[in-house]
Amino acid sequence: NSNGSGIIVRFSADNSTLAMGDSVNIDISGATISEFNGLLQVSGVANANATVLSSGNTMTPRVATTADILANAEAWESTLVQINSATIGGTTYSGTTTVTDGTGSIDMYTRTAATFAGSNVASGTVSITAIVSQFTSYQINIRTLADVQ
Repeated sequence: NSNGSGIIVRFSADNSTLAMGDSVNIDISGATISEFNGLLQVSGVANANATVLSSGNTMTPRVATTADILANAEAWESTLVQINSATIGGTTYSGTTTVTDGTGSIDMYTRTAATFAGSNVASGTVSITAIVSQFTSYQINIRTLADVQ
């Protein structure tokens, strides 16, 4: 959303017709709004209820530190952030790794089913673009390997 808020939308089936950069209008009539382990979501949305308004849009992430994200996580949930001068602990992206910058640390979670889950984490200092999320505690999720520069 252009005002900086977000929400997770769970479709009733795989919605591979939507692409990163699509601006969409989603009719949530009949869907359920709830929290799943602290993450606000709309679930049970029929794929036909999503209409692409435009494609190829770029999103400008909110530049933030890990301390900023943790302090504002509830308000920034499901929005895009960028952490600069960060390091990633662990060997691969699969599961939970730790992102650290000069202000603190936050978990980064990658589902094992992600196509890049088995890739080695970037070494050294990086910039990370990710979605603020929550699964009991706050975390971030990258969308693709291109989110780590």
